[in-house]
Parts: sequence; structure tokens; C-alpha cells
Amino acid sequence: MRGLVTLLLDKLNYDLGLSTSMPLRFNHKFSSNNYSDCNIPFEVCYPSFHSNSDDELLNNAQHFSHLIDVVLQTDSKLSKMMYPSDYPRPSDVLSHPKVFSRWLLLEQHLASDRLKIALRSSSSWFVVDESEGRPQCVDYFIAILHAISSRGRQLSDKVSQARFVQVQLNLIHEFYFECVVSLARGQPELDASMNRSPYSKSKTEKGNETSNVFRSLFSSHGRSLNSQPRTKKASVINQLFKCFVDGVEDPRSSRWILTMNAMKCLHDVMLEWANDQHYVTFWEDLSTRRLLQFGDPWLKDIGLNTYKTNIMASELKEHESQNEAFNESCSSDTYLGLHGGVFTQMLLLYSSQIKRMLEETVKVVLKDLKEKSSLYIRSSDNWLCDTSESGHLGNIKSENANLMMSTNASVFFHALHDWLYHLSISVHWKLFSHVWKSIASQLDDYFYNELILMNRFTSLGAAQLRFDLTNCLYSLFNLYTERPESFFSQTRDACVLLNLLPGTAELLKDTLNESVSTVRKDDNNPLGSLLELGVYRLTPEEALRILSLRVIVG
Repeated sequence: MRGLVTLLLDKLNYDLGLSTSMPLRFNHKFSSNNYSDCNIPFEVCYPSFHSNSDDELLNNAQHFSHLIDVVLQTDSKLSKMMYPSDYPRPSDVLSHPKVFSRWLLLEQHLASDRLKIALRSSSSWFVVDESEGRPQCVDYFIAILHAISSRGRQLSDKVSQARFVQVQLNLIHEFYFECVVSLARGQPELDASMNRSPYSKSKTEKGNETSNVFRSLFSSHGRSLNSQPRTKKASVINQLFKCFVDGVEDPRSSRWILTMNAMKCLHDVMLEWANDQHYVTFWEDLSTRRLLQFGDPWLKDIGLNTYKTNIMASELKEHESQNEAFNESCSSDTYLGLHGGVFTQMLLLYSSQIKRMLEETVKVVLKDLKEKSSLYIRSSDNWLCDTSESGHLGNIKSENANLMMSTNASVFFHALHDWLYHLSISVHWKLFSHVWKSIASQLDDYFYNELILMNRFTSLGAAQLRFDLTNCLYSLFNLYTERPESFFSQTRDACVLLNLLPGTAELLKDTLNESVSTVRKDDNNPLGSLLELGVYRLTPEEALRILSLRVIVG
């Protein structure tokens, strides 16, 4: 079998123009001993072989790609037949620089074309996994990366395998560029920009790209530069989630969420691959790690430009520290202790983009919620209403039994319910965990600063506020956490102080005033009194300010 493989290698070397003539063993003379009366030796004649100067097999992409497939299939079958790994293999000819450079360029070109075709397809952004909101283009792209990886693994040369990993990294960066910049701009601009390279932009285009990428992705942030002024602003929910609200799929409204989900899914896949033994070996080997981190001069010589530039390196370094907290909040327990390995730079790039997209998503949600809650926030009559009894809550249970949600709050709470519902069914579940926590945290600051600190409260008004928050606001987050009030620490503590009985409130106020004015606070620590009442977030100074907002009706 080894001899047959050697003959195959000799033939491949000649057909690919790597040798000028066939070896002498092809002109071997045989003698016939079968017939006693025939003593004339005969020669097995072969045609005269000369080097093919045109290199037709290398220059014809179709023939060359077919040859690569046949060689890899033959090599795979030999492995299944327990062919020794230290023997000559058909794939050895593919490691020759002349053949390998042609092969690598062909793989990059074909994979890039397939990626663009997949992203242009009308079905590429259909959701195939509802739990992750993963579009179909992600599965197709991962299949392309798997195919390239499986072909590169059949090579025996470690450096050649590392260069196949570089092709994967180039494609991952191209997927990032096509999703975030091209696809998000809409179909008319997509057709014109799909054939453009991300590295051929002018400085003006690069400057405008950063400022317009979110606006073009997120239709609720504004209109394009060439659009006509609008006389009536559409609802934010209808713009972002038109496919859910109106039952009509709008590519502009759904593409933002699908792009974010696609990047998150690919981010998780890269993190898993980075800890696979095949990719770990490239990271542990300092020579291959250097090629993947700082670029391979040989790839530049053959015309295969890598994605790494000084500008990208500086941007990744700038966002690396900002992404640490985000990665911790969005990471799953499955990924604890895993490292990025050869995909470190791509993971940082994707994490940075996902972080910015999540911030823009939360920003739009909060903007809409604040608009719908303005009447509720500024309705001072709700908080200054008097009780029919002695001016304070003599029987808290009986008063709470008669309370209902504030009439001005219904619009806000219904909008919050719609936002959380649509985000939960459309956003990747790991990203949604970050989204609802961010919404809760910012709503806590908003209610504390704009509602509580800007109004004064009677006993019944404080009870009404506590009812709205406990039975309406917190209950909307009960689906996502067992203790939603822990994400509203400021408003929760303020409600506790506002709903204290008059005697308890006056005693606490005296204690806090005395502790604040005392030089040595160790003798009279006010934190103990606050902790006993269940106030954990507010400082003594903030607690005094909240207590001063209480109105005692005589």
C-alpha cells in the first residue's frame, strides 16, 4: 500500500508542476519468464513526460478544487484502513507552498462567497431556535467553519493547520462586518455594499459608519440621511417589534434583535471551540500563537490579507476592560473557567458590539417607558391624598385591601409588560437576563430620583406607592427572578421609610440626626437602626431626606 501511495504522490507532483519529470521507476524494464521459447525481454513503455509549464491544474479553479476533494477523501479512507501516520500520505502534496497557497486562497474565496449568498437569502434570518432566537444564517455559517476546520485537520503540518485557523478568523470577522454594517443598513444599501471590502473604505465612510450604525440598525433611533421628514412619530414598540404587534414582519424592526442573537450564538460557539483540544494546541504552541496574534507574513505575501490592524488592536484594548463586567454578567455557569484562546480577539470584538447593542436596546426601552410614565410620576395628587381616618394608617391591612393600581400608572405598567414580553421571546435568553436587570436597575434610579425625591407623601399616598410597586412593578419581574425587589433597592428602602408609623418615624429621625451631628459615630451607629427596619441601601443622610418627605395631616 505504501508503494501505491508513493506512485500516487509522484503522479500528483508531476500533474501539479512540482516536478519536471516522472521518477525512473516508471520506466522500469520487465522480463518475461512465463514462456521458455520467448527470451526477448520486453519493456513497458510509457509516454515521454515533460513538465507542464501552463500549470493548467493549478490555474483551473474547478479542476483544482476537485483534485483537493479527491486527495482529502483518499487520505481519509487510508486513515480508516489503519494506514500508518508516519508513512507518505496523499495530503503531503497539499503542504507544498505552491499548492498550499493556491488552496488557501481558494478556500477563503469560496467560503466568503458562500457566506454572502447565505446572508442575502430571504430565509437566512428566519428563526430556527426560539429559545436562543438564532437565525438560520448562523447555522449555515457554523457549517462553513466546520467544513474548513475538518479540511485543515487532515494536514500533518502544524503551521499549515494554523493558517487554516486564520482563514476561519477572517471569515468570523467578515460575518461580523456583514451583519453589523451591511445587513443592518437595509436591502437597497446591502446590494450595493455587499461586494465591497471592509478594508477599502475611505476615512469619511469610516467616520460616518460609527455614528450611523446604530441608527440604521435601530429604526426607532431616527431616519436615514436621505429620508424625508416625518410629520408623525410612530410608536417605538411598533417600530422595533412590528412583527409581533402588527403580525407583519418588518426587516428593519426585527433585524436588530436577530443580529444581536446571531452574534451571541457565534460568540458562544467560539468560546466552546477555543477550549477544544484542536485549538488549544495552537494557543499553547508559542510559534503558532504568534502567527495568529500578530499576523503571518507568508499570508500577506500570497495576497491573503488578515483582519488584524493596528486600529482594531487599539479598539479592542480600549474596550477590553469595559467588557469584563459585561462578560461576567452574561456568562453562563457552563463557561466558567474557559478562556478565549485563539479566538480571544474575535470574542472581545463580538462582546464589545453586543454590549453596545444591548445598551442601545435598553436606552430605547427606557425612553419609551419614561414617556408613558410622565403623567404618573408628576401626579402629586396621588401622593398627597388624605385618609378618611385619623390622618395616618391606623389599620394597614384594611387600607391596603381597598387600594387599587393608580389610574395614571396603567399606561406605564402595560407598556413595561409588553416590552418585557416581546424581549423575552425574541432576545437570546442569556442576553435577556442582562436586559431585564439593566431595565430594573435604571427604573429603580428613575423612580427614586424623579418620583420619590420630587414629591411629598401622606400616609395614604405612601401606601398607594407601595401598592403600585409591590403589586404591579415587582410582579412584572417575578417571572425572571424570585426576589425582584432586590433589583429596586432604593425605591424599596424609600417605601419602607415612607410607610413607617408616625412614632417610629420620629424616633428614627431623632436617632439619625443625633448620629449625623455626633463627632464620634462609633458610639451611636445609625446603621443598626436602619438594618432593623429592613433599609439596606440608603445612607443615613439619604434616609433623613426620605423621612423629611412625609406629610403629617392633622
